Amino acid sequence: SHCKVFYLISPIVADTHDEAVAKRDRWFNDPQYVEYMLAEISAITEIDFKQFDLDEPVPEVWTNGERGSLEAFLSGGKDKTLRE
Repeated sequence: SHCKVFYLISPIVADTHDEAVAKRDRWFNDPQYVEYMLAEISAITEIDFKQFDLDEPVPEVWTNGERGSLEAFLSGGKDKTLRE
């Protein structure tokens, strides 16, 4: 028997789909959301993203941490700031 753990999934659980969407929207609009997500990607990639300006493009970075997650994170936000 095997158990697979997916660390990058953050399920939103509610009684109905509409409640889950509302919960997600509240979460995404929370000012703490950006800090939370930066802490998550920092832990996974071993790069302290808090050292970078939230309103500047992400500089080129390298890690000995989880490279696949770093590449996905950076490619999804190409030419965007950390806040975006």
